[in-house]
Amino acid sequence: MTDQPKIIKMSANVPPHYGQWNPVQGEALTELLKSVPLSDNEKESLVQETSSILSECAPPNGSDQANTGLVIGYVQSGKTLSFTSLTALARDNGYRLVILLAGTTNNLVEQSFDRLKSDLDVAGAREWNLFTTQQKAFQDSEVDRVKKELGAWRRNSPRARTIIIVSMKQHQHLKNLSRLLGNSDFSDIPTLIIDDEGDQAGMNTKAKQDDESTTYARIKELRALFPHH
Repeated sequence: MTDQPKIIKMSANVPPHYGQWNPVQGEALTELLKSVPLSDNEKESLVQETSSILSECAPPNGSDQANTGLVIGYVQSGKTLSFTSLTALARDNGYRLVILLAGTTNNLVEQSFDRLKSDLDVAGAREWNLFTTQQKAFQDSEVDRVKKELGAWRRNSPRARTIIIVSMKQHQHLKNLSRLLGNSDFSDIPTLIIDDEGDQAGMNTKAKQDDESTTYARIKELRALFPHH
């Protein structure tokens, strides 16, 4: 992106580091931890790493700001669980919208969508409103539902749900998502944008030509809709 990313390495041997602010574990992350097959020590490590990552993101109660972080971990180190936990902790701390750029193929997007739906118990928890851009499933009617949830947040309704939008990391999907969300007001909406497998398609592959690759440009356009992300 245009700003220099903060790099965070995922390792159980590294003590927790807190950046701009200290996230607080709440009900969403606590419930998620109950469902994952990890030891107590592994769960503690997961909480520490997740808190460290979120603490480097824009504070949800602060003034408008946008920043970028790069989380690095080993292959099969629990990447999906990491961003699922980050999503849960984001809700616990007042983030109202999470956008997941889930991959460049249908299989990857569907796997991420199904994993979020299952691990966060979207059907039973009543804390989430989950959308996908697959099969043209995100259109004007879904935007209306997003606006309804944002209205509930603005009224401080205890029933307000956190919005999750899972999008393919592909320029047409991203362009359509930006178009549909472009007429909404996100000025007071703390937003978390997660680029899964950030080395795939999301980077500017035309930087040496002093140009912007299409998917990279579409991600920038999407980010520009959210003053606080």
